[in-house]
Amino acid sequence: PLIEKLNERALPNITTQSADIRSLSFPKDSFDRILWYAGIQYLSEPDIILMLRDIRKWMDSDGLLFIGDIPDRMRMWNYFNNDNRVNAYADSLVEGKPIIGTWLDRKWLLNIISASGFSKVDIVEQDKNLIYSDFRYDCIART
Repeated sequence: PLIEKLNERALPNITTQSADIRSLSFPKDSFDRILWYAGIQYLSEPDIILMLRDIRKWMDSDGLLFIGDIPDRMRMWNYFNNDNRVNAYADSLVEGKPIIGTWLDRKWLLNIISASGFSKVDIVEQDKNLIYSDFRYDCIART
């Protein structure tokens, strides 16, 4: 429904696609901007590495990648902040279906993005008025 709503606006410089990000393929230098919002946590660390390498190939030499709403491993206990949530988290790991998905260490992500060929990477704190700002962050990477 969100993609349909965006497509109704018929913006000339916006193209939408709904697919498993791991199966997408685009020609080299296809994009100058990529927005990856509230989705990185649904991939495993190896898939994140592969995705970042692909994204770098798809971006031109003046590209900008914004990764938003990243679960912060160092602040995950701000979310799992009571016995019920901790127990639910532990049970989800045992079941192989972790709550929220992959929590990412900032330094790990900075290093992996840099190793994927991006020239400049910055962590951005979320606005404190955002509902999840106490356990999430954003990242901007430039080619």
